[in-house]
Amino acid sequence: MAEEHDSWVSNPIIGVSFSGVLDSIGNAAAGTFGGTDDAQAGGTHSADTGSDASQTAAAANTPSAPTIQKQVKTDFIAQKGEEDCKTTANAMAKKAGVTSGPSSLGIEIANTSDSKGRITIDPKRAEEGRNYIDNQLAGDKPVVVGVSHSEQGTEEKNRDKITDHYVLITGRGTDEKGRVFYTFKDPAGNQAKGDDTNPSNRFFVDENGKMVKAGNEGPTDEKGKRVDVIDRNYEVSLVVGNASLEGQVPASANAPENADIRLVRDALRKAGNKPADSGAWCKKDSDALFQYQKDAGLLDQDGNPIGNANRIESIRPRGISPGDGTDRSLLGGFRNKPQESFAAPKPTDNPTPVPAPDASDDGGLLKTLKAAGQTLEEGAESLVSSGKELLQDASRWVEAQRNSSKPGPAAPPSPPQPKTLALRGSVGAKGKNGPADVNALQEAFFVLGLYSPSSDQCDDSLNKVISDFQRRMKTVLVDGTVDPGGKTEQAINKALSAL
Repeated sequence: MAEEHDSWVSNPIIGVSFSGVLDSIGNAAAGTFGGTDDAQAGGTHSADTGSDASQTAAAANTPSAPTIQKQVKTDFIAQKGEEDCKTTANAMAKKAGVTSGPSSLGIEIANTSDSKGRITIDPKRAEEGRNYIDNQLAGDKPVVVGVSHSEQGTEEKNRDKITDHYVLITGRGTDEKGRVFYTFKDPAGNQAKGDDTNPSNRFFVDENGKMVKAGNEGPTDEKGKRVDVIDRNYEVSLVVGNASLEGQVPASANAPENADIRLVRDALRKAGNKPADSGAWCKKDSDALFQYQKDAGLLDQDGNPIGNANRIESIRPRGISPGDGTDRSLLGGFRNKPQESFAAPKPTDNPTPVPAPDASDDGGLLKTLKAAGQTLEEGAESLVSSGKELLQDASRWVEAQRNSSKPGPAAPPSPPQPKTLALRGSVGAKGKNGPADVNALQEAFFVLGLYSPSSDQCDDSLNKVISDFQRRMKTVLVDGTVDPGGKTEQAINKALSAL
């Protein structure tokens, strides 16, 4: 197929009794946390019959009570030809006032694709792509993305040889389990099936950072019958940049001043650089842009592009193309950081603390934990320092009890020292919840000052602590479950090692 088309077509931690420090003062710490660029298609689209394709297990996870954080309004348009998906997705974006750039300058996420269209990803660029989508949605701009749904092949028309189809992401939200999803319009369908109001048109972010819409894996079902494109499993392979420019800058040497050049100069000044005041594009402009590209991490100090994928060149030293990395950064304000607009909401539950056994002499631990809870709300970094404070104040509490002349309850045991969490099985809402693993996770959260277990079971309180911890990490999938060797377990061990 010709280039530039798109397809329509064990941790042996010993069990401990946690009736000590935290239980004695209440639950103060628990719950505190990418031919012609715009004709990209390839393959053939079978007519949309409206039949339901078999769904993967992930489809059963479609949220019933989602929270929509952002939804950009634009008209739905169905593609007319078999290779019109990119052009049609661009047209829907244009209805929202956005010009989508060529896919050849997008953020390429996929490395390979198997016979069923399932991709392997570059985690760093996958995160960059999601952050870019968040950045644009926060500014009321939809984003065109490429998806894989069929086998990777040398005859594929798209430049990356992986992307099969294009859709338009229009919104972002979370389901009742806290999982992030993105709504999209699919030009392969009719209004009912292709619009973003269809609950099936949602990409969920999996534990590897991949954006997936559940559906039939591959172009045929188990009986060998061809499945409509819209009913297939989609995995986002490419994020297309939105263009702020109408053409390249400079379009040629000594290009005469135009609206694009003025726009670039204004942006360079705001970024602290010093382009020419007016007139044709000149060396002063080129030098200012070159310096910006280095300062923004788009070029290294030798002027070579940084972080480009193997098949997509997204940075042009001393120049800008509509929708490329420099356009996204300089003119689109994108810095590859998660948008505060979509930060995880802070917990609204305020557990009622239980009075300490001796309120007149609690060693300041209750006050410290309340302050720690507020600090932990502000970011994951505070989690570590709060854990240190917990350990220090617990020791002072014990010492105060020993030295007190007044009769009182027996001094609680000192908290266990930090250890490495190495689960043998999953723990949490979807976990196997083996007793040893539950106990190991409880102890880890206890050492971090996040949890005071009331039983040795994986109950709602432990599930909530897991979900709250995942929300604070932001890059971790919020599913209320800790898997052996998974990102959540890694984040817990990182916090433990800092104590």
